[in-house]
Amino acid sequence: MVTLIARPLAWEEKTLTVLRTRQLEICQKDLLSFPARSLFDPEATDADAEVLYDLSWDALESRRLNPMRRGETRLHTLEELRERVSGQFSREMALLSPEEHTLLARAAIFGGETMLTDSGEMYPARGLVRRLFCRFDQEKGRLILPQMLRVRALMTLTEDSHRQAQEALEPFNDSVDNTLYLWGVLQADAPLSRLRELFRGTPIEGDDTLYLRYLTATWAHIRTASGQLFLVHPGVAEPERLLEQYDRSPLRNALMSIPEESLQEASIAVDELETPLYDQLLGLIGEDTRPELDPEDTVEDMILLAKQDAPEEAMARILNATLIRPASEDALRALSRLRELVPRWLSLSASLLQ
Repeated sequence: MVTLIARPLAWEEKTLTVLRTRQLEICQKDLLSFPARSLFDPEATDADAEVLYDLSWDALESRRLNPMRRGETRLHTLEELRERVSGQFSREMALLSPEEHTLLARAAIFGGETMLTDSGEMYPARGLVRRLFCRFDQEKGRLILPQMLRVRALMTLTEDSHRQAQEALEPFNDSVDNTLYLWGVLQADAPLSRLRELFRGTPIEGDDTLYLRYLTATWAHIRTASGQLFLVHPGVAEPERLLEQYDRSPLRNALMSIPEESLQEASIAVDELETPLYDQLLGLIGEDTRPELDPEDTVEDMILLAKQDAPEEAMARILNATLIRPASEDALRALSRLRELVPRWLSLSASLLQ
């Protein structure tokens, strides 16, 4: 989920590095607030079930769809929630985000628990807790998968239908990733329709709830005031502004139905344009980057700022803040050229869509 900021952001706050740090802090806060017990713990009670339901995807989605009923109370029993989760476990496992799937499979294979190996794994860990599959051990930084679900997970991993679902999702994910990199934002209707087509005639046919959950678990997203769902590139600092551009874009309708071949050609064209710019700037700042920072991340920040039409002075200021000495004249010229040539989001030539 994209976290919207009430005040205008300074350009220094719009880098992907800063955005990731902000989202990671939110995710960590969520994980540390989750209960110590899971739905399938022997000691769990109906009171625990109510707390767990309140943090679950089901509850979050229910509150969004029925905002006028937020104050109403409906008690959930341990038995009811266990039946619900176990009853759709295999179906939902087919539509975990790639990161969630990797983490769950690792926990299942290694005895029902796994350490989080880096901070980025906090996001899929939070997702698996919200699905009521796992609990998070705060003290040891481990994700715990109950034994009953571990057995189910191991069995599901061996099923042909599950493997086929994962294979079908790979090109789909690449397509959405490419579209978001090219345009920054994508109305969810198009990928939702494609998921319906992909899984027609399968055990998860027609399950829009799981399809939408897959989209929102896999990509950053935002909902408009009217409830429309948009997927957003994680480098978009102010998605509401980009949506205003999207509404005015003459390519708006074309973005909903780009032929896959055209999308691949556009991605290749942009990659061929940006790679030399990336390599040139990286070569000029690599040895001067502050030791706690990654020069690759810095150059990626510059490209994503250019896509959002950041002023050259702001980009130079941000670049200099990442270095141990002021950027050289060659580096500043490379930055200026990068800013000039990198395509802006929603501003690609219409010829790329033909």
